[in-house]
Amino acid sequence: MTSRIAILIALLAISTAGAAAPASVQDEALRGKTAMSVYVSISGNSEMNGAEFRLSLEQQLHDIGITVLPHGDPPNYPVLNLTIKVETREVLKNVSPNKTQRATVVDYTNKLELRQLAPGRTPEMRPIEDVAIWTKADPTKTIGPIDTWSIAGESLDLAIGFVKAWVRINGPHPATPDRPMPIANPNAPSPP
Repeated sequence: MTSRIAILIALLAISTAGAAAPASVQDEALRGKTAMSVYVSISGNSEMNGAEFRLSLEQQLHDIGITVLPHGDPPNYPVLNLTIKVETREVLKNVSPNKTQRATVVDYTNKLELRQLAPGRTPEMRPIEDVAIWTKADPTKTIGPIDTWSIAGESLDLAIGFVKAWVRINGPHPATPDRPMPIANPNAPSPP
């Protein structure tokens, strides 16, 4: 009996190690990535503010020691891209055996990718192509309209997963200095 349990535990450990391998291989792509830009794309929901999400992501990156670069400058550096897609639709819901009612539901997906330029693999893509080197995505979920507040939290959970993976691979780093954009002085003389 004890040997059977030991064999089952060993098989479970092997299957668990095999399941974890792709995640650690993917996380390995984060090694040495100490500077990147951040983009946020939100479609289908006007209540979520993309700028707030971007600032939150940028602050998390600053806190772990990643330098946040201006958008697309320099163009060959990685880009952390958060995509949130929200779609509202009407469905027929069975209220009783003989009665149906229209109801509104919300389908949404969250995806966080670290994208980088890489050498093209086909003649059409030469000399470079844009590839995702790290991806974390939630499957499409369906909720009621009253529960859409939870979408933002789940999106930021993806960012927390990215931060944990980056620290696991690169170790702790001191926070980078925040460099807020300079505020324009309306009283400054115009350039000649």
